[in-house]
Amino acid sequence: MAARPQAERPLLQAVKYLLDTCIIEAPLKEEAGHDKVRTRIAAAPRGSLAISALTTVEIWTGITGAREPRAKRIAFEAWLKVMRVAPLTPTQPAKLS
Repeated sequence: MAARPQAERPLLQAVKYLLDTCIIEAPLKEEAGHDKVRTRIAAAPRGSLAISALTTVEIWTGITGAREPRAKRIAFEAWLKVMRVAPLTPTQPAKLS
C-alpha cells in the first residue's frame, strides 16, 4: 500500500512543537530576517505544529489593528490550516474568590 500524499494525511500525529505568539507574529510582519522561520514552519510535518488558543486570540487581536489586516488575516488563516489550535483546558477547576 502506497503512502498517502502529505496534504492528505490526517492531523493525528503527535504535536512536536507548540509555537508562541512571537514565532507566529514575526513572519506575519514580513520583516527582514524571518525567512528561516517561515521556511521551518512550511517544512514541518503536517500536524506537528500547534499554537495555543490564547496565542490565536493574541494574533487575531494584533491583526485587527494592523495596517494591512486583510493580507495578515489571509496569511494567518493559511497557517491555521496546517497547525492545530490547542484548547485552553485547565487540569484543575479554577477557584473564584
